[in-house]
Amino acid sequence: MSFEERGRKRQNKRRNYKILITVLSLYLILGLLPSIFPSIKRTAYPEQSTWVEALPAQGVVIKDEKLIQFEDGNKIDLEVDEGERVAAGTKIAKMDSNNLRLEDELKEIDDLINTLKELDGKGALQEDNSQDNIHDISEEEYEELTQLVNQKNTTNSNTLSKQSLRTLEENRKKVMEQIKNNNYIYTATDSGILSYNIDGYEQVLLPKEFENYTYDNLDLDELKGGNNSKKDNKDYNGVKLINNLEWYIAIKIEDKNSVSQYEVNDNLTVELLEEETEITGQIVSVNNTDKHSLIVVKFNSKLHDFYNMRFPELNIVKSKQEGYKIPNKSLVDRDGEKGVYIKDFNGIIKFRPVSIIGEIEDYTFVDKGDSNGYIDIETRDEEVKTISLYDEFFLNPKRVKEGDILD
Repeated sequence: MSFEERGRKRQNKRRNYKILITVLSLYLILGLLPSIFPSIKRTAYPEQSTWVEALPAQGVVIKDEKLIQFEDGNKIDLEVDEGERVAAGTKIAKMDSNNLRLEDELKEIDDLINTLKELDGKGALQEDNSQDNIHDISEEEYEELTQLVNQKNTTNSNTLSKQSLRTLEENRKKVMEQIKNNNYIYTATDSGILSYNIDGYEQVLLPKEFENYTYDNLDLDELKGGNNSKKDNKDYNGVKLINNLEWYIAIKIEDKNSVSQYEVNDNLTVELLEEETEITGQIVSVNNTDKHSLIVVKFNSKLHDFYNMRFPELNIVKSKQEGYKIPNKSLVDRDGEKGVYIKDFNGIIKFRPVSIIGEIEDYTFVDKGDSNGYIDIETRDEEVKTISLYDEFFLNPKRVKEGDILD
């Protein structure tokens, strides 16, 4: 083989080797494209969710609350736990037998008795055995006896009879009996939830005359600022019973037009944001002013879960609908119809129209359709098939084309 032939053969080998390297490189690059640019044909499935149309508002809780005041200066032993539901007549608390008032009263009676006996020993008192004269000591007699104790002046002592001494001794027995029997028992006047939390609004927010509650006179800044009985009640010595069978929320509405559809006796559902719960009640009053509105709703359950709640932030739940949640970027507009591109079971890309029921941030909520997945849209005379829970739709519809077949 000549030198020239050997040179051409080496050049051919080098050329073939370069071609092979180029082909392999292209193959690797094409294979890596889906991982390098995953969003080109990324897909997802609809997420089943609930669309809620809600109106934020401020609530004021109005309850039937009965205060039970304890006597100051005495030790009180509570018999019922905070938040416990009790029946009428239930023993709530008892006053300690060693209270100062009864001890002072007993000492005062003993002093009067001793003075009368001393005067009797000196013949200053005249006995009167007439049963008709037995009576409790009058205020005037009590004052006169007190003066006798302090002064031991017998000048007017002959106006007092032995029946005064007998009355004092009877009163002494009654006081001793009170001390012996734990003095005083506090019982529940009605059934309800017992609360130790006296917030001062018990005598301000009363469950009556709801037509007089308005947006303006339920000023939260004024209420929370203490311009009410709250200031007087902050050191209240007692407990309260809350009627848990019937309670109310007055809801302040900024724009009365946003709740124009509601009337008295309608049902209304609210979401208590901090408590993360929904409750449904009946409207008992709708009070409109120039721009605002105030709706009072009555409830008959669930108060035991948040019986000390007073000023809840809430949402008025205007409507709820089951649907699918999909990203906004997956929607396309085709000939005036909103929809998504899906990958059919046989790999063909197809368009599926949707009916939008709401939107929040980066997501759109669409109608699930009837039991067969059909919806009504304005552009069609007949119902059309919409997406289902198992339809795989494209997240970037601009990268695909209807009718294409995917491998």
